Amino acid sequence: MTTTPGTPLSAKPITTRWLWVVRMAALACVLLTLGPILALVIFESRAKWPTVTDTRVLLFVLCPVWLGYIWVIVGLHGKTLKQALALAVGSGSLGFLGLSPVMGGLALLATGSEGKGAGWLVIPCAGLTALTQAVLVVSAMKTYYTLPREATDKGTLWRGLGQAVVLFAVSLFLSSNTPLLRDQVSSNQASVAGSLRTINTAETTYSETFKTGYSPSLAALGPPTGGATESASAAGLFDSVLAGGLRSGYKFTYTPGPPDKAGHVKTYTVVARPVEYGRTGRINFFTDESGVIRKTDEDRPATAKDPPIS
Repeated sequence: MTTTPGTPLSAKPITTRWLWVVRMAALACVLLTLGPILALVIFESRAKWPTVTDTRVLLFVLCPVWLGYIWVIVGLHGKTLKQALALAVGSGSLGFLGLSPVMGGLALLATGSEGKGAGWLVIPCAGLTALTQAVLVVSAMKTYYTLPREATDKGTLWRGLGQAVVLFAVSLFLSSNTPLLRDQVSSNQASVAGSLRTINTAETTYSETFKTGYSPSLAALGPPTGGATESASAAGLFDSVLAGGLRSGYKFTYTPGPPDKAGHVKTYTVVARPVEYGRTGRINFFTDESGVIRKTDEDRPATAKDPPIS
């Protein structure tokens, strides 16, 4: 029996044994990064990542990374074998350092305003993502060392690592520069301004209807439950999402003024802040019983001293 110089006799069995592990690990990396994104859709967290547009942004941003893993899966044969293994080592290493915390963070975004939803996915998503990246790296290196050594191996390794760096860098660039994301931020901000106008109108209606001044909370302006009729505690003046204080990536904080001697609330303030400043919005809003909506682009609550929106 003849062998290739520098290749152990057990090379072929070990290579065959580990190739499927590399492929399965690369496929698992793709599926696990899809998991939190699908959870955002399934659990529909209106508090933090509410729209289909946001999901398209995530898919768009992660496409370069997924291309790397897919290239590993389809390239593990013939002349491209070593290149695919080098890319697997690079992608797995960068994914271990970068994707694991990102996936945990995305799973956290799927948590509803009361801690419900997909929040339990945080640790499994981060942990399983880290584990699959580690398996990808180890299995790729194990396979590589069963192959015969060649003079071009060093160059092949550096090209694979470079390709992984480029793919992850493109994803990082897209995450902060994609027009879809910028458009969504603008859309969120416009939606919030509209929601504040809705709140101001509802407060006026509430005061005129129940003759007790302004409402004690946003929930009191929301719809009644269980088919009950409208009342001072559930006036039905807007939907339950806004009544919960979370919409379009913003958190609404309503503060009623002190009641007068008759128990009537004569003043109120509403502050709307991005759940994740810079990501779900870049403007903070303020309004009160005057009906004037004010804003600031500083990362702080807006106040009555800030300029009105145009």
